Amino acid sequence: MKPIVPNVKRRIDQPGFYAVPASVRMQLPFSLEDLVGQLHTLFVYERTMDPDADVHFIADAQIEAEGYRIQITTGAIKVFYRDYAGAFYALQTLAQLHDSTNNQYPCTEIEDYPDMKIRGFLMDISRDKIPTISTLRALIDKMASLKMNHLELYVEGFSFDYPSFPGVNAGETPITALEFVELERYAGIRAIDLCGNQNGFGHMTKWLEKKEFNGMAECPHGYPFQYGKFRVKFPASTLNPLDSRSLEHVKKMLNDILPYSQAKYFNINCDEPFELGLGKSKKACKEQGVGKVYVDFVSQLVAHVNQQGKTALVWGDVLLHHPEVLPALPAGMIFLDWGYDYDYPFDEHMKMLSDLHVKFIGCPGTSSWCSFASRKRDMLATTNNAALAIKKYGGMGMITTDWGDYGHLQYLPFSYPGLIAAGLIGWDNHPVDEAMIAPVLSKWLNRTDFAMGILALAGYSMLENQYIHNLSLAFFSILFADTEPKHPVFLKKFILRKTLKHNVMTKESYDAIIRLLDDVQQTISRTFATEPEDSLIKAEILQTIAFIRLSCSTNLLVNRDKTVDLKTLKTETVALLEQVIRDHPVLWRLRNREGGLTRSLSHPIALKSIVERL
Repeated sequence: MKPIVPNVKRRIDQPGFYAVPASVRMQLPFSLEDLVGQLHTLFVYERTMDPDADVHFIADAQIEAEGYRIQITTGAIKVFYRDYAGAFYALQTLAQLHDSTNNQYPCTEIEDYPDMKIRGFLMDISRDKIPTISTLRALIDKMASLKMNHLELYVEGFSFDYPSFPGVNAGETPITALEFVELERYAGIRAIDLCGNQNGFGHMTKWLEKKEFNGMAECPHGYPFQYGKFRVKFPASTLNPLDSRSLEHVKKMLNDILPYSQAKYFNINCDEPFELGLGKSKKACKEQGVGKVYVDFVSQLVAHVNQQGKTALVWGDVLLHHPEVLPALPAGMIFLDWGYDYDYPFDEHMKMLSDLHVKFIGCPGTSSWCSFASRKRDMLATTNNAALAIKKYGGMGMITTDWGDYGHLQYLPFSYPGLIAAGLIGWDNHPVDEAMIAPVLSKWLNRTDFAMGILALAGYSMLENQYIHNLSLAFFSILFADTEPKHPVFLKKFILRKTLKHNVMTKESYDAIIRLLDDVQQTISRTFATEPEDSLIKAEILQTIAFIRLSCSTNLLVNRDKTVDLKTLKTETVALLEQVIRDHPVLWRLRNREGGLTRSLSHPIALKSIVERL
């Protein structure tokens, strides 16, 4: 019996096959006209109103929302559906049942529907990688194959072309309103809502760097941030919620996107306002409480989105630290509970939200960012733990996230395992594991060896001797390579050495990771890529290996003992840095726009300048 992905709820196979005729008589309601493109990939057909048609689409109000029922006999195929999405998902299942060799379908009856209402993916297009439209269309096709229904392109800074702020995107390559509309149409045909997304409280660094907007900042001159044992000064990133200009500015940004978004939800984010209460709002936060000041500002944004007929999505990190304000949340919003580490307490949070009758969505992550290759353990744990709590406490669904912190140095195929896991568990809410992901990933990449290589590399962080929340130990070499051109190299060297001295990768851990990298590299290097996409994926895997290898080597250079040959290791590390600096732009441009590349490249360039002086 050929498996269906994601798993179907009920399937009863019968003997025999439906042999597809040379020209299929298709009974297709006008309301399903958008299925025509998909149908042409399955059948050569002509439309008919004849009740004896070969393929029937039959509306049935008794079927679950987004669900379907398929009946295949030796004489016909009948598809029962309640809504457009259900009919589209039925075609995804038919495509998997099709025996292309004999052009036939097995006789069977299938009943299926999703376990989660919202089954989504959020892609960061703001730090620093903006995918091309063709890349995004290919991503949407992959999501559709998993019967996912929600996509967000995360916007902060200048990754969207704002009509109200002409010239603000100078030097960038943003998504335009017209491109958003075209992409929304492409997604909609595939039963996916392209949900509008705009951050507007924290994460405002790019705006506040500009003189004309800096006055709206909570701390215009930046703020101190404690990172472990280190105290670092960060640039202004948070709006002053008490300044009326802040509210009007965010409304203006929202108004540039809202009219183009047809989805029922809109994500206003409002996460990580790090400076809140440290600057201009300090007195108000002390008198009223940080939570109250936060909710007062966010509630106005929620109301603005509600006036456009949409429900606002809001990240829950601030609210979870101030549970006393949860009962005061506006009705027109949904709480997004995000967590990216294996021990994140989704169950605890979602129980509290359920008890307070707060609508919520669970948000695990691909864990691809700040790791090069993803952190497989954390990806699987957050996905499964979030899904379990969503089911247990009546959550609305799941949106898995894929961020691009510190140059967006991970390549897209390394985000696929997390996307696949979310797609599988969103439709059929049962725990997922690597064995379930592997065949889907192999199909997406057209290569089992590539899929196995990516999954193996996603486990390298488990070989590290130190667990780091939200990133890998190897990534520290990139994370603390100061990219500021004004800072002297000796100061950058001091900071990196001091950081890595406090975050030592042991020789045993280094050796284990290098063995893993060598094994995967030998396998991938032996493959012969015949298609352009194969060549690209092969190059992305080898480049990822180089990134991990040079980052581990940098840690060893700083923390070496007498058994390490300094000259040889340093020469090899510099050579690897030269390789990634040379190849990163080439690989970037094959999937992404030019804007942001220089910023992304500044990270390995900064590291090279330091390593040369170690």
